[in-house]
Amino acid sequence: MSIEVVKGKHGDRYKVRRRKPCGAWYTKTFRTKTEARNYDASEREARRTGAYIDVHNSSTPFSEVADQWLNQNPTKRQLTLDRERSILRIHILPEFVNRQISSIKKTDLQSLVNKWTADGLAPRTVQRHTAILKGIFKRAVDAEMILKSPAIGVKIPRPEAVVMNVLTEEDAKHLLDSVDHSMFVLMYMFLATGIRYSELAGLKVKDVSIFSKNPELRVERSLHNTSKGMKYESTKTSAGRRSFSLSPYQVKILASHITTMGKTIDDGEDPLFVSPKGKYLNYSNFRNRVFLPAVERAGLGKRTIQDIRRTVGTLLAQSELDMKSVATHMGHSEFRTTLKYYVAETVEGRQRVNCVIEGFLGTDLNDGSLEEAN
Repeated sequence: MSIEVVKGKHGDRYKVRRRKPCGAWYTKTFRTKTEARNYDASEREARRTGAYIDVHNSSTPFSEVADQWLNQNPTKRQLTLDRERSILRIHILPEFVNRQISSIKKTDLQSLVNKWTADGLAPRTVQRHTAILKGIFKRAVDAEMILKSPAIGVKIPRPEAVVMNVLTEEDAKHLLDSVDHSMFVLMYMFLATGIRYSELAGLKVKDVSIFSKNPELRVERSLHNTSKGMKYESTKTSAGRRSFSLSPYQVKILASHITTMGKTIDDGEDPLFVSPKGKYLNYSNFRNRVFLPAVERAGLGKRTIQDIRRTVGTLLAQSELDMKSVATHMGHSEFRTTLKYYVAETVEGRQRVNCVIEGFLGTDLNDGSLEEAN
């Protein structure tokens, strides 16, 4: 730091010269030496307390910060990037396209969230959009463009509880009976494992070890339809990389399926399951051309692909398996995620609760007091 005297025809001026955290120098000129000293002291205090803001960077356009945030994580999946870019382009950038990052206040963000809600966006959609705003402004704070994120404390609508329509044993059998024959093995393994649809689509022939001593099915990737075409990507989380032991029946139908496809061990990189036309599984096509027609033929009413996963989660949670095994099977690092999103309450479960309580209290109590009351 230094305070330099700058001579001029209107008198002396005092220039403060300091170095930014990045190493670059910056200056500011004042009329009096006292003003220069006060500014220098305030800059040193801001550095000491962590309240330093780079004035030049604070004028960065919001759109530029958003682009920096999008590209700061090189491991982010292409599908996630596509979704976030779409949300920014449609719902966020039009509101702040010409705004400097430091000019956007909490009230601006709250007004935008209120607008999304008034426009009919679902609470979980608003929640997702707001998470992107929070990420962008955190990036601005980390880059010392702003001191505090205006996204902190923005109120969003409370999401409603997830509606879970799990399949009964009879429903599952009807669904298998109603699916196209070429899709039977796929649907059976979908119901048997409860894996994510993208993980099912991402399975390759090499992921099935049917001739080993302990046959298994390995989940190591997912397949998504992205802006760059169909693309294999990592599983949603590290816990998504897992394996399933195969029963003799599952080994039998998978072996038959691979043979029917004309595949051998040399075709390990080929997809294990394909569309009826032999192409990569596309979510929309599978839903509209395979899943929903089978649901309709089975007379199951309104169902979603997620109901398959919730059925398995509910079935396992009601078994005598430990919570860790259930979470691992579902591809979650914690059981609470499974419980929150993939375990439904059932009639059988409520009846078991009654049995537990009656087993504790008993049913042979003296009920004479009830007879007197009557």
